[in-house]
Amino acid sequence: MTPVTGGGKPVRFDGVFIMFSELAPDGRTVVAVEFDELKPGRLTLLDARTGRTLRKVSMRGLPPGDRIDGTGIWLNRNEVTVVAGSRELVAYALDVTTGRTRRLASYGNERRSLTLPGVNRDFR
Repeated sequence: MTPVTGGGKPVRFDGVFIMFSELAPDGRTVVAVEFDELKPGRLTLLDARTGRTLRKVSMRGLPPGDRIDGTGIWLNRNEVTVVAGSRELVAYALDVTTGRTRRLASYGNERRSLTLPGVNRDFR
């Protein structure tokens, strides 16, 4: 991962991660999905300066069978936007300290693409 603000050197993470969030307000944390796991509703918090895994967070409150389709911007120091769904796409605020989710908006199941701040997914 190459820093996008403030310069610095590229960071390497131990593992294969996809769907990175924007940088958190603390200027060093990102959320991503570990590709090898792809467990429904499980995200990894990573230190964008050192490359270390900080911890794993399981999303609580997702309907059974829903999977993560993208991560986005941080709403505050504890909540990051996550798009998930199976039958319909839903944006959630995930509290990374507790794993609790808060439903923000539903985008239905007829969408072929979704663009939100920090998230651009094509479902064709």
